[in-house]
Amino acid sequence: MWRVRAGMLTLVIVCSTAQASNWVTIGESNDGLIETFIDVSSIRIEGDVRRAWFKSVYKTHTKKSTGNGKYWSYYVDKDAINCTQEMRRAEADIIHYEDGAYESMPAENYPKPWAPVPPDTLGSVKMQFICTWKS
Repeated sequence: MWRVRAGMLTLVIVCSTAQASNWVTIGESNDGLIETFIDVSSIRIEGDVRRAWFKSVYKTHTKKSTGNGKYWSYYVDKDAINCTQEMRRAEADIIHYEDGAYESMPAENYPKPWAPVPPDTLGSVKMQFICTWKS
C-alpha cells in the first residue's frame, strides 16, 4: 500500500539552459521504508503515453539483493505509462547499493512488455502522478 504525498502537485520549476534533475516526492510505502520520487524535468508526453525517470530510496539495511547480498540504497527506473489503457512498462533499471556500487540492467532486456497497473501499488502512485501532469 502506498501513500500519496499531500501538496505534491504544487511545484515551481525554474528553467535554465542546463537541464538539471528535479526530483519531487510522490509517495512512500505505508511502513515508511521506501520513498519514491519522480524527476519532473524528465517527463515526456507522446499522446496517451508518458515517460519519466523515477527513484525509490530505501531506508538503510532494509532491502538486500538476492544475487550479490548487497543492500540497496536506491533504485532508478525509466517507465512508460499509457494513461488511457492504465498500462506500464519498464524501459531502464539501475540499482544503486549502499557501498556505492551500482548495477544497470542489460539494454537488450528492454523495453519490457506492457502490463496492467494494479491498484494500491507503487505503479498506481506513479500513474496517478504522471497522468495528471500538465506540461
